[in-house]
Amino acid sequence: MKNRITIGFIVCMLALFLVGCSGFQPIVEKPIKMPVALNRGENSYSLYVMNPTVSEKEFYTQAVSNSGSSNISVVAVEESFYKDYKLMSLGKLPSYENFIYTPASELTSSEKNFLVTQYPFLFTQKFNDTESYIRAQVYYLDTQLGKETAFNGGAYYSEMDKELLIIQLENRYKAAIESYTSKSELNLVPIISVKAYETMVSGDSIVSSGSSTVEKNLVIVSGADEIVNSLMSEKVKSKVAVPAKCIVLLNSHYSGYLIRNSSLIILVGGAKTFYQYKNYQLNLEEKIVSPENLDSFEEDSSLEKLKFNS
Repeated sequence: MKNRITIGFIVCMLALFLVGCSGFQPIVEKPIKMPVALNRGENSYSLYVMNPTVSEKEFYTQAVSNSGSSNISVVAVEESFYKDYKLMSLGKLPSYENFIYTPASELTSSEKNFLVTQYPFLFTQKFNDTESYIRAQVYYLDTQLGKETAFNGGAYYSEMDKELLIIQLENRYKAAIESYTSKSELNLVPIISVKAYETMVSGDSIVSSGSSTVEKNLVIVSGADEIVNSLMSEKVKSKVAVPAKCIVLLNSHYSGYLIRNSSLIILVGGAKTFYQYKNYQLNLEEKIVSPENLDSFEEDSSLEKLKFNS
């Protein structure tokens, strides 16, 4: 028994000696658990942002005429833009056309001024104020439907006449967007305010309530300096609530990324750089796009290419 122990001891010592002589020193790296699959070294992605001068109407017009081809899969848009686009996709008029829904007799002063300014030739002594305003609403609808010549300048129009045209325009918006999205993998994601973000964190509501995977897993917040400062504080590292798998915080302090509660938080816009793990660098570059150049990018490096770990 003693001999067996002695032999075993000698074998172990010999193995250690051989390992030491070979210069092999095994280094066991502690596995890093991350919500996304990142390569060692630099990982670069693009955040495509719709040019703020582009209106929902302009994007809709492009959607009607565009073939739908696009190498970009995710485009961030202003929150109001996103909400109106969603309304149009559901067969509703966008918020800036709400004055069409309003009965002519109940129009606000600003709505009346808009119609008078746009169509002064429709306001004549032949028609009273309510009749003139409903004629202007009908003319607006005919214009949007591309059939101005169908408007009878000497005729009286009713709310029912207007309602029929509203349905036509709603259906046109919905059909055009459905046609575009069926040919394109483009996802629009809203850039929300800090207030909207805080509402999401509290669980009261979610601004981006779309059905796509991107919309469910990505949140983009503008003016997020205070949020970033709070996240960088040691005191809140394990307590901060995050409402999505990936959050992009547009701020003026930091660039890089954080990981909180199994969520990836990407920092964009700041001069200081911070990486949760130094050997895994993640950078996000903001790029401005317009409807006409969505198909001009040769390579898609948008955020949807991030692979989330289960």
